[in-house]
Amino acid sequence: MFIGTKAQLQKIKRASLTISESIISPSTEPLRNLGAWFDCHFNLNFNITKTCRSAFFHLHNIRHIRKYLIIESAEKLIHAFITSRLDYCNSLLYGLPYCVLTKLQRVQNAAARVLYKLMINMIAPWFCHITPIL
Repeated sequence: MFIGTKAQLQKIKRASLTISESIISPSTEPLRNLGAWFDCHFNLNFNITKTCRSAFFHLHNIRHIRKYLIIESAEKLIHAFITSRLDYCNSLLYGLPYCVLTKLQRVQNAAARVLYKLMINMIAPWFCHITPIL
């Protein structure tokens, strides 16, 4: 995979590498390395989208069983499946624009609402302000 800006990538010939009898050509698809997804423009949008999709999937499952869980179990589940995924490779997110990071903030807000419902036994409406809940 070649990584660079659009202008830099246009200057590179899409040459393939031949090793023994195998021909290796550069990939334009996102690649996964140590759990983080990288595309050829290195903007991490694909990584954030995959992280949010996975976190919302697990949050959806936790929400279905939330009334059967005690507070400590629900908190552990949310930390294990949601917070740990948001925190993994977070140093790569340094310096990204706010509009990109809002997707991750939405996941964190939704997780806080689910946990708030468990702790207080009240429904935290999706339209109420999130700061007191966080």
